[in-house]
Amino acid sequence: MQSRDIARVQAEARGKPTNSRVASVASTNSNFSLGSTISLDHQTEPKISEIDPQEVYEAVLKVILFEYKSEPRFTVRSKPSSADRLSPIPSTPTKSSAPAKRDKSPSKHSWFHSSGKDADPEYLPKDTISTLKKQLGDIAVGKDKSITDPLSKRCLLHLYNELLNPKSIPPAKAEELTVLFVRLATKEIQLFTGKSDIKTDVYHQTNVFINILMSILRTQKNSEVSIRKLEDYRSSLKASAKSATTKSNEVTYIKPSYRLTEISSAQLLGSLFQIDEVRLQQDIIRLKDISTETYLYSDLNKLLSQLKSNERYFNPDSFDSHDAYFAWKKSEEKELTTVINSIPLVNVQKNLQHGSDFKFIPETPRTALQELLARILEYERDNNQEGLISNTCQNIVEKCCRYWRIHPISQASILYQAAHMSILKTPNNDLPVDTTEYLFGVFSRLLGNDDIPSWSKPDKRLWITNLSNTYIQIMASIRFLIPTMFGQKAPKLTPILRVYYTYVAPDPLYPIIIKSGLPQKWMKRLKNTLLASTEKKYIELLRIIPTDSSLDLIHVKEVSENIYKQAQTLQKKFPKPLFDEIYIPNEVSFLFIKLFSEDVSNMLAHIEHYSVKSGKAVNYADALETYQELRYLKDLFDQVSPRNLKFSLNLEDFFYKYLDELCTITSRKMHEVVQQAIQQDNFEPLDIESGQGYSSSVLDIFKMINESFNMFRNYDWQNETQLAEIYTKLLKSVSDSLVYYAARTMNLVIDDLKEVPATASSATKDQNRKSGAWLFSEMKAAVSNSTRESVPEPFNFQSSTCVILNNLSEMLKLLTKLENQVDPEQISKKASASKYKNDRSLSNIFTIRVKNAENIKACSSDGFSSTSVALVDGHLKKEIGKTKIVPKTLNPIWDEEFEIEASGDSSRVVSATVWDHSSRFGSQDLCGRTLLQLDPKKFRKDGIPEEVNRDLDIQGTITFEISLESEKNDAIFSIGRAHRSLNRTMERSYALIVEKFSKFINYSLSRNTLKIVCGNGTRKPTPDDANDAIVPLFDYLNSNLQVLATILNHDILLEIMVQAWKLVLATVDNLLLPALASVKNSNILAKSNATWQNSISSAMANVTNSLTVPGFGRALSHTEIDTVFIWLNSLCYDFFHNDGAGPPLQDLKNEHYQTLLLIPIYYDRGFNDLKSEVERLTPIVLKAIREKNFVDDDTESKSKKRSNTIARSKTVLAYGSAKRRAETKQAIASSDKDTSYFQIFTEDIILRVLITKDQKEFVARRLKEREKIAKSIATERLARLVVEGRNGG
Repeated sequence: MQSRDIARVQAEARGKPTNSRVASVASTNSNFSLGSTISLDHQTEPKISEIDPQEVYEAVLKVILFEYKSEPRFTVRSKPSSADRLSPIPSTPTKSSAPAKRDKSPSKHSWFHSSGKDADPEYLPKDTISTLKKQLGDIAVGKDKSITDPLSKRCLLHLYNELLNPKSIPPAKAEELTVLFVRLATKEIQLFTGKSDIKTDVYHQTNVFINILMSILRTQKNSEVSIRKLEDYRSSLKASAKSATTKSNEVTYIKPSYRLTEISSAQLLGSLFQIDEVRLQQDIIRLKDISTETYLYSDLNKLLSQLKSNERYFNPDSFDSHDAYFAWKKSEEKELTTVINSIPLVNVQKNLQHGSDFKFIPETPRTALQELLARILEYERDNNQEGLISNTCQNIVEKCCRYWRIHPISQASILYQAAHMSILKTPNNDLPVDTTEYLFGVFSRLLGNDDIPSWSKPDKRLWITNLSNTYIQIMASIRFLIPTMFGQKAPKLTPILRVYYTYVAPDPLYPIIIKSGLPQKWMKRLKNTLLASTEKKYIELLRIIPTDSSLDLIHVKEVSENIYKQAQTLQKKFPKPLFDEIYIPNEVSFLFIKLFSEDVSNMLAHIEHYSVKSGKAVNYADALETYQELRYLKDLFDQVSPRNLKFSLNLEDFFYKYLDELCTITSRKMHEVVQQAIQQDNFEPLDIESGQGYSSSVLDIFKMINESFNMFRNYDWQNETQLAEIYTKLLKSVSDSLVYYAARTMNLVIDDLKEVPATASSATKDQNRKSGAWLFSEMKAAVSNSTRESVPEPFNFQSSTCVILNNLSEMLKLLTKLENQVDPEQISKKASASKYKNDRSLSNIFTIRVKNAENIKACSSDGFSSTSVALVDGHLKKEIGKTKIVPKTLNPIWDEEFEIEASGDSSRVVSATVWDHSSRFGSQDLCGRTLLQLDPKKFRKDGIPEEVNRDLDIQGTITFEISLESEKNDAIFSIGRAHRSLNRTMERSYALIVEKFSKFINYSLSRNTLKIVCGNGTRKPTPDDANDAIVPLFDYLNSNLQVLATILNHDILLEIMVQAWKLVLATVDNLLLPALASVKNSNILAKSNATWQNSISSAMANVTNSLTVPGFGRALSHTEIDTVFIWLNSLCYDFFHNDGAGPPLQDLKNEHYQTLLLIPIYYDRGFNDLKSEVERLTPIVLKAIREKNFVDDDTESKSKKRSNTIARSKTVLAYGSAKRRAETKQAIASSDKDTSYFQIFTEDIILRVLITKDQKEFVARRLKEREKIAKSIATERLARLVVEGRNGG
């Protein structure tokens, strides 16, 4: 409806007040009104409308008297047929002469009642009614187009509405259902046609219905009886219709007595208007002469005349369009004409009443009907009528509407108004739900399918007025119930909301109410009510908070819990928003938390104040529990907060000190748990068969570590920087704990490996084989049948050693898993911005790598030494560590790393002592000693190793690599150190285990074995003979690996085999060629044996096997060289690789292996060719040496990158994350392909071959050049340190 039309409707509806009880519901103090009769704020006492109740009373009495006079009992037809008496078509009931009595019989239909069912046992099939409802619904909405006649649709729709009525009982039998339809159709036909003789129409409509019902029954089971009865009924109905057209028109009229006792409707009218019987009888006598066909005929013709001249209360401006008006006018003119023509005797008595006044019809029939309905509704309510209006009252209303010409749309609007003046009016303006729903059911039956455009403006105005009042009642009811939302039971909003969503919101005129602003005002009122109720409840929740020093965190926590519980309860009570706009749980939660967040800051400040004053610290556990409760509230606040408001208190800033305290306690307990786990662990495997070769300490330690992180993770700390700082501290503790575990278990391994070897029984060997121990493939038959050297029993490795290695391996996996969960790189990045950094001084970590020694003192009778190196901290007087024993060499290579911590910038002095273990009696001989000054100011702090050479005090030199790293409060550093410590412990354990093989490997791959096979070097053995000589080595290695394989996991076993292979390569290397360091001894000997040296003919220079090299012996012959490579090949492929069961070939054919393969290439060449090759390689080698040492130079090359990668691969940061470890591994793999760096090893091989060709002076000169380069590099390094401020600056 357009706004100008609304205004016109409102203007037309304004009238003068009277003393009538008919009232509008306009507010006397509305803030905004849509017309004077529409309350858009709230209901008040109504104003009085222009009509006298006496006028209404007399107008209704006239209708009653007219109907009384027209009753069939006063009309006698001649020759009535039996068909008439037996007709199933119901006629107007005969009025009894009994006193006025309320008719409560459900068999009498009205707007408000449905018929009951008889006790006939022959019922309709089960699904008949539901199927009928569906088909009638389809007809109503136009889905089923089989019914096109408007009257048929109205009759069927009336039945459909009756069946949908929740208070009506559906008929159980076919004849009952048909009778119900006949009754409803009779009323519709009377209203629609206005005829007095409607039997033919009733027959036609009943026949339509019976056809529909029978089509449904034919699809149902057990419906034969019902179908037969319908057929009989239709036959009798047809006969009745025919008789109606042929019966006699001869009528005799009997004069009514007009006694009150005969007119029950008049008695009811007296009760409605509180008229006593005497006066009522007098009024009947007075009005009986006016209540005749003549006066009714006259008034109806006046109405028709006014209608034709557009002078009636509806005119062209009373509708939204002229088309709508003229459509109504046409319909009304037709119906009015039909009613006029149906009045009897008018053709005989044509003495029409002239003049403009109405005698039978009231001047304002709409207002009269409103007054009548209001009185009826109140009367029926007060007398406990089950329906809104009894059948008797309904008959009165229907006749009034027929003769007063009030169509169904107006009837519905006026009824709505009358209901609001009577039965819908309540003291608190709340909504009578049942009455309202029942009333809307009546509206549905009255209105049918009439569209809003066909409504008149007065009807729209009246409907909008009352729809607004229903809306206000809905809002008022909900507003009244809101304060009860905190009770144990949820307020019963569902029935109220059902009225809103079923009838009010879908109403086509509701958008006008929305535009008026009424809903917005009520939403604001509801929110204000919600606000006031919430504030009241919040004050109630705060009653547990004391106002003195007894205030504690438990009180804050309790209030927080109660608020959260209230929010959860409201969420269950009100899962959906109220009117799709007010989400009660969110509104209440927001206000609760907003108020509490403003108060809790003061509460916490008071708690801390009282804590300081009393000297009793706040318990960190209570504080963090309170944080969690407040966090729940904050999270909820963030969800429900409008406009993204922030929680008043920064929880993380306030509670961080307690989280940090918990972190400190947790870190301390972590170290205690590790100590306890080691003490309680017997280092026995948990379950080897299921792959759990590790012991309980691993599970205990990482259970504690994971629980610690989960504990902090469960706090869901929102400040990522603070959380990163906490994780950094935890990871530092994890790192320290695992470093401690690695050191303790390393000592246990060392102790295990000190034990005296024991004889392994055959039973043990069988058990080893059954447990899947390592077993290399059998050698050739020729080898197995040869005479062998007796093989020593395998070393008695303790199971605890294997379990410890499994533990370390499992810890690395669990540490990686933890690392993936916490992401140390992200932690490091976030923690860098922390203002809570721990500024305590951290340690410097020195890594000392004992590389090798040259030309040490020979302590055994064979001219060699079997040596180890012991490192002692001079400050603490404590041994740092001891290397493995390298047997029978004056140029031992240990290649082991040790770690030492120094606090702050303090320096340390480390003593390095070389001990010989050649004595058969277990004593140790001193081979030499030197000191190392570990001054942080003289080393770079990035973990890059720097080579340091020291002279031993007795004889020879020893080489170290020293690196320095400053400990950091950084997640990457902590993870890296833990990984590196565990890996170093495993690597050193591998070395100590493999050391147990070294004696027999040296024995098997020795000159003595070569002498057995090759004699003096001239006898060339067959491959089988050559391999037969090292079969004892095969057996020995295999027996040891069997022992280890019983417990060690497969990966560790393969790694030990790789280390054993490296020992084999080192032994073969020492056997094939002399070390470069041997030229220094030769130079010393040359001074004392010059005469002998000069006597050697230069012609013998190329006969290598005739020369003797000090510390090495005679150079091997070509036959011996070939034999050694036969051994190397067999060990590589037949034993270690073992058809893929052992380490992969890429691990076996390593750089050292590839270097050894150069020996046969250069061994046969003359020294002049070899010298030329050295000269060609000189610039390449020198460049590679410089790049190796200057790893931070800006220039880039493959050799430089390789040096850089290898140098950094051992730093803590290189181990700091899985990504970094993977990158380091990939970089090393790529750098191994650098051929330029390989040239250094090539030159070393050539120089060593030249030593066997008596070219010591050339070799010494070349080594001197290298030393000069090394000194130059050391000078440049020192200069760089000075520039970079590392020399104390």
